[in-house]
Amino acid sequence: MDENIFKIANEIRILKELTITKVAAETNINRGNLNAWLNSGSPDRLSSDKIKKILDYLEIEPDPLRLLPGVHRFTIPSPTSGSVSVIESVIFKLFPDGGTYYHIFEKSRALKVHGQLECDDNNEPLFTGIRWKRWVAVPKLVHNIRIIFKMGEKAKHINRYVINNSLSAPFISGVCGWNNADSKIFLPDQLFARLSSDESLTVSELDKILSYPLRSDFLWTGESIAAEDRIEKEYDSGWTWEAVMTKAKETGLTPRAVAEKLGLSK
Repeated sequence: MDENIFKIANEIRILKELTITKVAAETNINRGNLNAWLNSGSPDRLSSDKIKKILDYLEIEPDPLRLLPGVHRFTIPSPTSGSVSVIESVIFKLFPDGGTYYHIFEKSRALKVHGQLECDDNNEPLFTGIRWKRWVAVPKLVHNIRIIFKMGEKAKHINRYVINNSLSAPFISGVCGWNNADSKIFLPDQLFARLSSDESLTVSELDKILSYPLRSDFLWTGESIAAEDRIEKEYDSGWTWEAVMTKAKETGLTPRAVAEKLGLSK
């Protein structure tokens, strides 16, 4: 087990907005001993079984050190450079091969405010509303883990990092193999809401949302609008291909039976 795993555990606890009191109660571990371990790694305060209990609760695998498979949701504590250090410590340690950050916007709100805010030389808003923006980290060479970031509610806006030594995003692109996606993604309200708060969202479903038509501006071609309509209709119905396949397997249907029922042929 990594000797500094207590640091990663404490940082993930912070990013998950979990108090030490909450973790202690949920894991049935003495709060004082938990606090000592999370902040200094005191080996004499917790048994290996209790440490495993903490890691399981925080969804961390110790050996090799990584997050459990699935979609993880992290909240950035504040729009300060200190938050950058917390995120970099976690992301760079867990995913040393790098990856891609996707900038996700709720399209209807982004359209309303775009052009009304003070912008820098790259036409990037200096102050960006946090409730309709998310970031998704997709690690390279890791197919079953995704991380969705949002800013904490106490952070009313995000300043450009390079200008005011605070955050335009919860990371700095180009460091340790992590880079921004080429374009931003503007999602319809329902898709954005699902990405933002649906705890049942799977990695494959999130990846499908990330394949939404990428646009670097607010112009929509006929092709992108048609693709948008298809995706919106699918999610409006409450069904995805993954959900349909799961339900079909549960009912005992085989691919051959489904193909015959639909009159499909190879």
